[in-house]
Amino acid sequence: MTCIQAVPAPRHGPDAELVVSQALLPLLSWRGIAVVREQRVELTVLERFVLELALTLGSVEPEEFSEVTSLPSNVLAGATWRLVSSGTLAPRGSGYAVDPERAAAALREEAVTRLMRGQASFALLPRTGDLFAVHEQDGGWLRDLEQKIAPHRQAPLPPALWSASLTAYLGTQVQARGVAGLDRDVVDVAERDDDLLLGEPVPADPAHRGGEPGVRVCPVYLCHAELRQTDAGIEVVRASAFGRPRRGGSGPGPAQPDDAVIEIDLSAARELAARWAGLAGVLDDPEKLHQAWLELSAVSSACDTIPPLAGAGRRGLGTWDLLADGAAATLLCAQPRPLSEPRGLAVESDEEIVHLTCHFFPTDDTARALFARDDLIKRLLAARQSAATEFTAACEAERRSHPDAGGILSAESIRERIWQLGHYHLAYLLREQEDFCYD
Repeated sequence: MTCIQAVPAPRHGPDAELVVSQALLPLLSWRGIAVVREQRVELTVLERFVLELALTLGSVEPEEFSEVTSLPSNVLAGATWRLVSSGTLAPRGSGYAVDPERAAAALREEAVTRLMRGQASFALLPRTGDLFAVHEQDGGWLRDLEQKIAPHRQAPLPPALWSASLTAYLGTQVQARGVAGLDRDVVDVAERDDDLLLGEPVPADPAHRGGEPGVRVCPVYLCHAELRQTDAGIEVVRASAFGRPRRGGSGPGPAQPDDAVIEIDLSAARELAARWAGLAGVLDDPEKLHQAWLELSAVSSACDTIPPLAGAGRRGLGTWDLLADGAAATLLCAQPRPLSEPRGLAVESDEEIVHLTCHFFPTDDTARALFARDDLIKRLLAARQSAATEFTAACEAERRSHPDAGGILSAESIRERIWQLGHYHLAYLLREQEDFCYD
């Protein structure tokens, strides 16, 4: 279910377009996982010679090596250890057999590759399937999250993950290049002695966590994020997780003043970003657009006579243009705020809340005159002390620009609007010559 509520216009960084004020973030994380890295090593002159000799003779024997190079036969062992570790050569008796394809490739690329052990940290968002690497030392923000913030709740994992082992799951994803942000030299995951299934099982007492025994769950955190549209797609530019500090216990509930907050990096979570951006497109639905219009116009939902909007268009990830005719603009004028002022909408689903920025635009002569009246007031406010002397001429100029405005741009109508908007100093200033004229 999606709910829409009028709120102040959202504020975000200059490089962001959409605010996610709160979202549930189911997360599985693994720090310091042993991985297999493929290291490229340039060949030395002696290694190239050994490979050329092996390809020519079909193998390399110590006696032949010593005869050709006039070097002691024991030098061969030092010249071949990297070739052996890369699989290009293989020990055979006292000599070495050659893999012709690998040897030819090594000579062509002037390098061999060897497999080495390393470590990597991973994060999985099971709801969207985003799997990405976290590069900071010891897991970076994953470590901070585990140590500083208590999960908001637990959530069931997709059934497809219940029986998967960690090594099998991560290994398959690494080999298929399905881990965003992972170093290209990581080619596999090393076998683990304690190869656990993904997630934690629900205890036998389902009342303890909710759910049925056998279901596997993962921790859920609260987060805040800002998004933008780039040439590569939608991405999260900033994100933070918040919740009760570990020392304070856990449990559901609204954000508290003493919540712990840490920055997290979700820039690689493209599917999650697309999900959030999709929620921001809710006004494409005529029913939701009507609900939003009721909120922005501050009219009771029981009212059947509210004039409809003339249309709506999405300008960006979190920005909508709402088209108002004369009737709709007149309704908006009941509020003590300028028609051109951005309005905010909070769109809430079961798992997240995104904030939209809405701008109204006029579509007919009456609406354009009402907007012009507010624009004129804005200019008079900027003029300050000269506003009184400019007022009459400015009103006349606007009436010429909008000949069908009727009384909307009359001096009295403009003064009433100034008073309604709360610009009392300007209202007194404009009436000063009339109220305090003693000539």
